[in-house]
Amino acid sequence: MKKWRFWLGLITLFISGVAIGAAGTAIYIEHRIKHALEGDASILTSRMFKKLSRELRLTEKQRAKLSKTVSQAQCDLLRVRARSQPEIDRIINYYINLIKPELTPEQQQKVDIFYQKAKRFWARQEAKCQGQEMDGVDREKPENSPPHR
Repeated sequence: MKKWRFWLGLITLFISGVAIGAAGTAIYIEHRIKHALEGDASILTSRMFKKLSRELRLTEKQRAKLSKTVSQAQCDLLRVRARSQPEIDRIINYYINLIKPELTPEQQQKVDIFYQKAKRFWARQEAKCQGQEMDGVDREKPENSPPHR
């Protein structure tokens, strides 16, 4: 009988550990996603650049030089996104209007809030790139610069 209690207690401890670990992981992932959506698009670029640096074993000098190029690429991509934003907004609004009749008023309000947050996020990213240009960070244009500049 005592062995049975011991094993039951051990199994209960194991299951509760798994449950707490899963809950903690879910909270961590939700926090990271929220931070990425409300924060800065350069976080993703930074992570990709770090991985590229490790994989290619870049020197400090190479990292310093390529960092500016990667930053410029991010701004160029944001400019392309800004130019296509009116069409993106039209498509998103069309589908939001298709979805809304199926939602409760509270859910409709949450959709509106989520979409407004996303629009503010992209506006902040574009403003950061415009600020970089004004600071002179990306005045140097490589010989093979993108044609849309």
